[in-house]
Order: sequence, then structure tokens, then C-alpha cells
Amino acid sequence: LAYFDFIFADAPYEEAVHLYPELIRHTRMLISSRPGAQLLLEMPGDALLPHFPDWRLRKRLGHQRSAKKPTLLCYEPTL
Repeated sequence: LAYFDFIFADAPYEEAVHLYPELIRHTRMLISSRPGAQLLLEMPGDALLPHFPDWRLRKRLGHQRSAKKPTLLCYEPTL
């Protein structure tokens, strides 16, 4: 089994809120335990920040008020 330092997900905006919780469950098994490993999620700028157990939001980049502009959420595992 391979482990990754970075995993990037860019789901269709209409489905992102529903797909990302399931993705998080599977991603935890694939992310590296090395410092700096991150899960990068692209979402619409006006989306509420999702909270995922065992993950910490490290940074948010991009627009935060527009549904038509993307924002990138950078999460790191806490365990």
C-alpha cells in the first residue's frame, strides 16, 4: 500500500459537501504520517468550513465569499 504526502480533491461544487466526508474516511488510510502531509480540498468560496475528526485546518486560500470563486482548504492529520 502506498502512502501520499499530498492528496488533492476537487469534487463538483454541488456534490462536494456530500462527497468529502466519505472521502475523508478513505483518505486517512492513505495519507503519510510524515510531518507536512496534507489533504487539499477545493470548494466554493461561500461554503461552510467542514470539520473532520482527526484533521486540523491548516490554511484556507482563495475567495471566501463568492460561490463562483474557489477556495482551497489545507488539512493535516492530527494523529
